[in-house]
Amino acid sequence: MRDGTPAETVNFLTKGQQLRKVKRSGKVYLRTFLFDTELLRIGYRDRICTTNKINLYLKSHKIGSKKFSHCASGSPNYIIRLQDIQEVREGFNSEVFTKCQKGGQGANGADESQCFSIVIGSKYKTIDLIAPDKQKRDQWVQGIRGLMRKMQQASPAELHQLWLQALFMKADKNNDKELSLAEICELLNDVNIRIDKSNAKKLFEQSNTDTSNRTRRGEETLNQEEFLHFYKLITNREELKAIYDRYNKNGDEFLDVNELTSFLVNEQKMNVTMEQVIHYIREFEPCPELGEDGKLGLDGFHLFLTKNDNMLIKNQAHEQEVYHDMTRPLSNYFIAASHNTYLTGDQLASRSSVEMYIKALRQGCRCVELDCWDGPNGEPIVYHGYTATTKILFEDIIKAIKMSAFETSKYPVILSIENHCSVEQQKRMAYHMTSILEDMLYATPYPRDMAQLPSPESLVGKILVKGKKLPETVEKDDDGEVTDEDEASQIDDPSVKEKMAEKKSSKKLKLAKELSDLVVICQSVHFKSFEDAREKGNCKQMSSFTEDAALELCVTKPKKYLRHNRCQLSRIYPSGLRVDSTNYNPIPMWACGCQIVALNYQTNDTPMQMNSAKFQDNGMTGYLLKPSFMLRESPFMAGEPRDCQPINLTITVISGSQLPKKKSDSADIIDPYVKVQVYGLQVDSTSQNTTIVKNNGFNPQWNCKLSFHLNVPEMALIRFIVFDEDQFSNNEKVGQYTLPCTSLLPGYRTVPLTEKDGSTIYGSSLFVHVDITYLNRIE
Repeated sequence: MRDGTPAETVNFLTKGQQLRKVKRSGKVYLRTFLFDTELLRIGYRDRICTTNKINLYLKSHKIGSKKFSHCASGSPNYIIRLQDIQEVREGFNSEVFTKCQKGGQGANGADESQCFSIVIGSKYKTIDLIAPDKQKRDQWVQGIRGLMRKMQQASPAELHQLWLQALFMKADKNNDKELSLAEICELLNDVNIRIDKSNAKKLFEQSNTDTSNRTRRGEETLNQEEFLHFYKLITNREELKAIYDRYNKNGDEFLDVNELTSFLVNEQKMNVTMEQVIHYIREFEPCPELGEDGKLGLDGFHLFLTKNDNMLIKNQAHEQEVYHDMTRPLSNYFIAASHNTYLTGDQLASRSSVEMYIKALRQGCRCVELDCWDGPNGEPIVYHGYTATTKILFEDIIKAIKMSAFETSKYPVILSIENHCSVEQQKRMAYHMTSILEDMLYATPYPRDMAQLPSPESLVGKILVKGKKLPETVEKDDDGEVTDEDEASQIDDPSVKEKMAEKKSSKKLKLAKELSDLVVICQSVHFKSFEDAREKGNCKQMSSFTEDAALELCVTKPKKYLRHNRCQLSRIYPSGLRVDSTNYNPIPMWACGCQIVALNYQTNDTPMQMNSAKFQDNGMTGYLLKPSFMLRESPFMAGEPRDCQPINLTITVISGSQLPKKKSDSADIIDPYVKVQVYGLQVDSTSQNTTIVKNNGFNPQWNCKLSFHLNVPEMALIRFIVFDEDQFSNNEKVGQYTLPCTSLLPGYRTVPLTEKDGSTIYGSSLFVHVDITYLNRIE
């Protein structure tokens, strides 16, 4: 692999370095950290470590750092996988360091130049560390970032080799760098391979080139190179070879440039030049001499079909494209939005965290929520009012938003403010936003007679404030009163209702002029009726609806709702009954043109997976142009799809590779089947299943053709779910992947699988063939 880390830095870090680890409580512990540059992992232990390498005994697919249950002498107590690291931050740039600094603890007296934080996992947990001095801190930061680049730049072959090395070390429990047949059979069971022991022994003997290597009991063993050959024999994929043979017209051992071109054009529906085909061959052929000669062998073809660029979805992470027209009014777009963004868990007692804003913004979210209340020392705080959720400073959130707002998308961010503060602390909120966000803050007064909202393109790099606006009749320097709309009133919890009853004395809220002036084009108003909004409202005004209220309008007045959403923004938020932070189905709201459908980003349930899939499109900008039938002067309902192009979609689920074992019984080989589900308009929503393959989670073969007719593919999401069939209990979900129908690529494609929390299950995938037939457009 290409490595951007200086050799002396890597050598220094592999020997181990004592760092101080800061806990959330502010307590500091001395730990020894060290690198494993071969397996791209970081280990740390609670005593000085003299080993130069990490002895890996980590169970596959664990997130973040997990404690070993069977540590060998000299091995680390904890491990951090490089693929779980989101970023490395220098200085006091985490909640833990900020809390220590403001609490007067000063990170145990450390200078900011000594401090850094490793951000890991889907919850953006931080490991906060203090190095002995700035030079050693910089070595760690540069070293980790260098290893992250190393993984990002790794070829598919190198990543596969890395995974196999990890398998070998996991199975090598006595750390003698050899595996017996018994150890290999145990390993095969761990990765979902069921094979007769006599067949395993035959392949073992074929791979054993040095029979002198034996255990103390005299058993023959395989070294790492021999194990890699054994693994290749046992994982031969006949379905890929069949495709390869079909295009290997010369009958030799290689595809030439013309044969690979034929495959790419006829099967993958790609427009490629000869130069591009030659580039593919040189990139994926393991033998450099053959690659230079324009020849691609079966191994290279295998790597090509399973590479990132051959995934099912368009616009992969390294090739994102913004292809929607971004010059239309804001009301013409679906906008990725988060509800109670600060929460890490449930709505009643979970922890609030600044990191959740960073996470949401980096996922492409463009509308985040802040519930603001009076805090101590004159500083406003954010938490879920009347509940036991923890409190964080408004100022810290604004700083985090400034840092992360435009890392993933350059298009505008909306701060949805639910204001419960006194006038004085509202002025403090306005001060923090203006002083911290500076030119990012969009506070320019918009013309009174504006007929439509500005476009995302005209607001690039801008942060908008959504909140209450004082009437124009209020004098220039005066504060005023506005209606107080408290989302907490929807929470179905006795203690919350009791606290609200005690504290609620008026439905009016005093509003500071300074805060009101920051609200320009997202002015919150109470929704009375569509007729009232059309007669008295304007495009700068927007209303918020509970999911229940929105769904009722979707059912009873869908055309009026759709017409309303052509001009004004609508924000939808979860019912107060969802105290566990589950999510509602966003599709009915999208079907009526609702733009800001806010979900609980901390809960990666099916609705959130649908949301994430939808907003993968258009380069993860967080803005998606609505289908044309929603934007007409007299818009058509999605249930009456005119100006749409229906499709016939055929997905052949061919095979699976390295499917994960079910969590409830890791000793059992799974019996997998695949459900392909369409989420969309009611007329399009359906699902079909493959057959069940018994006792094979490693390379199951289905070859099942599933066909779907979609009337409005622009509104459809396609979801692949892998289940383990169980006759005696509920079938367990072991992996899934969801994507927008409009991003499907035709041909032979690899479908990556993810965990419930959205993290990728390394090495696990489905292999499918996709055929899309476009039908006559409905005018």
